[in-house]
Amino acid sequence: MANNPEFVWDCIARAEIDVLKALTPDDFSWSFTHPSNKATLLQWAVLHSFVMASGKDMDMISWLLDSGADPLQKADTRCTYTHDIWKLNDKEGTKVTVDCKNLCAITVTAKLRQLMDANLRSKQHRWECYIERLTRYLDLFAEHIAKKKRQRDKISVDASVVEMWESLRVQTSTHDVTFRTDNGTIGAHQIVLSRASPVLAAMLSSSMVEGQSKCIQVETAKKNAVTFFLELLYSGTSCSDIDSSIALSALELSHQWQVDGVTMMLEGALEAMLEDANFDSIAQAAALKDLRRLKSVCVAFASKSRAVQLNLRSRNLPHAVLLLLGKEGPPKSEVKKRRTF
Repeated sequence: MANNPEFVWDCIARAEIDVLKALTPDDFSWSFTHPSNKATLLQWAVLHSFVMASGKDMDMISWLLDSGADPLQKADTRCTYTHDIWKLNDKEGTKVTVDCKNLCAITVTAKLRQLMDANLRSKQHRWECYIERLTRYLDLFAEHIAKKKRQRDKISVDASVVEMWESLRVQTSTHDVTFRTDNGTIGAHQIVLSRASPVLAAMLSSSMVEGQSKCIQVETAKKNAVTFFLELLYSGTSCSDIDSSIALSALELSHQWQVDGVTMMLEGALEAMLEDANFDSIAQAAALKDLRRLKSVCVAFASKSRAVQLNLRSRNLPHAVLLLLGKEGPPKSEVKKRRTF
């Protein structure tokens, strides 16, 4: 059984990185949770490191990430770790509390930063140095996720192979399946669709309407979204002019039909398109579909975006996005006082 000694957690809490590097057991698993309170490694590191002025906090978190700690790992329902921080001269007036249960390190960091920012604005307490440190942690997490994304398995193929698959996709005389969209139809090949998607395979081989007619109704999607989905499915490339709304519509299809490879490609496309104007819709899709990579990018983007932070403070964001960013949900509406006569 892998070893999970408490001294590792004590070294993390003290930012004793040299001791940790020397003494961490070879069989230590970076997905371990705390022996007693079940916090994750990076939750524990963040919530202890950010109050230190040792300068070793960034090195500690960077080393944990490089060693295999996952910023997207969530503390499960057994987690009892709640972290409080306050100013010594005014404990009650400055106390900030964050609960780690069911959250990952990225969300905990963003939530703590948001709570401190709200405390600073409402009560003028000086949390700026801590907020800046938490922002640097979010930057580290974002860089780590981006690095892992770039390492996703890819191979180089000759352009002629891509061109062959693209020419097959548009060879209408060989199409034996039709997608009927909101504004037109587009054809494809059953053998390709069935190989890529267990959902489409079941539909097209069943006695259902789709299996009999070889026609799949996708009337909630535009033709260009289905075309984009098929381009990625056949050749992994596209020459189309795509915006975030088309990519989100294609993502809806790939996720619904369980075409994991296309879903991953669309996550990458949406990450590149992310901006203030489309943050709500992209972050909501990432949260509702539990797309871990895209969620982490949205959280990191939100931490740096003034527009998103303003909407977060006023809770002017979709419910799923509020939860992603560490808010419990929309504020309760005021109960009007009633008078009797």
